Amino acid sequence: MGMWSFIIVYIRYNWSFIKLLLTQIFDSFIRVQLQQQLLFNIFYFFQSFNYNYNNNIDIFKRSNFFGDKGALVLSSALSGLNNLSSLKLEIRENEISDEGISNIGSALSNCSNLKSLNCLFAINKIGYKGVQNLSQSLAKIYQLSSLTLELNTNLIKREDRIKLKNKFLKLNRLVKINTRF
Repeated sequence: MGMWSFIIVYIRYNWSFIKLLLTQIFDSFIRVQLQQQLLFNIFYFFQSFNYNYNNNIDIFKRSNFFGDKGALVLSSALSGLNNLSSLKLEIRENEISDEGISNIGSALSNCSNLKSLNCLFAINKIGYKGVQNLSQSLAKIYQLSSLTLELNTNLIKREDRIKLKNKFLKLNRLVKINTRF
């Protein structure tokens, strides 16, 4: 049996495995391409945004898996929005970790006129340290009076949830607070 015959027989008997492997490689390639396109779109959105006249922004980036790199791009864009008074961030299912949420929190602390913040960070990879950093950053926003924070299905242990809720409740100036862990 020649070399080519052996290869053809091998492919024939292992075709389902080879097809699965090729599918996974293709899916990974597509996912990376989508992540890069998403990061570009986020950056372009904020570059073209007129910051002076818009005080309310809603950002929906659900199931894009942009991770901490996307959170860093989002953070750099948010840090320049000083006139922002209301923000809704729905970035569920994006594989954001403690590093990403800390960067977002740090950027939000620069939004000194922010009065209402609605953050939906469910189904990510956020742990206790990231939420602790977020609460410290939000404490620096003295105008903040309304906070909704959704963090369910993350890496926060049950015993840490009460500690974190208490940290947010210590922000006495909040008129309305709603946290879901």
